[in-house]
Amino acid sequence: MNLMKESIFLKAVALFCLMLMGLQGSNAQDRTQRDQLAGLKRALSEAGATALSTDQETALKTLITDYQASRSTTPDAALVAAQTAFENAILAGDLATAQAQAAIIATRKAAVELAALQAEATFKTSFLKTLTTAQLSALTTRFGTSGLLRLLGGESGFGGGGGRGRN
Repeated sequence: MNLMKESIFLKAVALFCLMLMGLQGSNAQDRTQRDQLAGLKRALSEAGATALSTDQETALKTLITDYQASRSTTPDAALVAAQTAFENAILAGDLATAQAQAAIIATRKAAVELAALQAEATFKTSFLKTLTTAQLSALTTRFGTSGLLRLLGGESGFGGGGGRGRN
């Protein structure tokens, strides 16, 4: 009987711990989603620049949301089809078709990357135009141009790293 009570108690404790871990994970996610501009705000503060105005925050958050929504997470259908045809041609021993599909794949990858880089350029220039000249100057003085660009990109940045790593 005692062993049964201990077992129930241990299961309850384990369940409670799992619930706490789940809550902590969702709270961390909520904090991340609440303020997309935390890094920029911290950088502005470190640089001694004026804080973002409400209008700037709204405009920047809209830019971030729109940019992230524009970045496709689904594989490019034309590229997938060409890769499948390429593989099938290789398996069939059809060198001419495999080479033709290789050219299609290379062209499609270039087009996808070009679109991603153009979207990234539009996002980043629009983002920088939202900041005041004094804010940009302070950030550039404090972090340099490469540091300013790092604030805008990369996995921890606002828009991500552009098209890199996508099909």
